[in-house]
Amino acid sequence: MNAQFTQTLVTLFAGLLLVIGIGLTFLPVEMGMALFGPGMPEIVLAVLGGALIGLGLLNWMTRRAPIGGIYGRPVLQANLGHFIIGGLALLRYCLANSVTLWLWVMTVVYMVGMLFYGALLFVGPAQPKVGAS
Repeated sequence: MNAQFTQTLVTLFAGLLLVIGIGLTFLPVEMGMALFGPGMPEIVLAVLGGALIGLGLLNWMTRRAPIGGIYGRPVLQANLGHFIIGGLALLRYCLANSVTLWLWVMTVVYMVGMLFYGALLFVGPAQPKVGAS
């Protein structure tokens, strides 16, 4: 995969996770109503927001490092696990319930993240070009 493309997507996912995490942490009732409707416990959304902020910060701090390989493997595995579990859980929920457009958008974003980090797992980081003339 192209190093610039990978860096851009990691940065986008970092920003997205941070924005969603901050929203869930500081506006859990409002975001819970917009995404799930009434009845979602406020504390669950706030804790989820904190976890998303943590993963977003991890991605932000490593956005310029090669993701994959020997040193970037833990970051890749954390993101892949998050996006696989989150994406499949969201997809299952959306298919079983009548949900808002925002939840479908979030599901699609998670599926893209799952495919992106899954591809990085098997392709590995882009190698820098040495001696290109």
